[in-house]
Amino acid sequence: MDFVVEAGRECLAIEVKSASRWDQRDTAGLRAFLERTPRCKAAILAHGGAEAVRLEDRLWAIPLGTVLS
Repeated sequence: MDFVVEAGRECLAIEVKSASRWDQRDTAGLRAFLERTPRCKAAILAHGGAEAVRLEDRLWAIPLGTVLS
């Protein structure tokens, strides 16, 4: 996990990958953080691809360009 953005009592975890493809290993840290940190409302894997995908309830894979815009 590269960043944790906090706003009040809530947070958002962000992992940045330059690759356009990812697998379970790339999201392991985010998943573990979500389990350990109930106040973290969501996690984002920001990637070099072009497609946004919901991976599970609070975990998304979103293009890095979208995250930065």
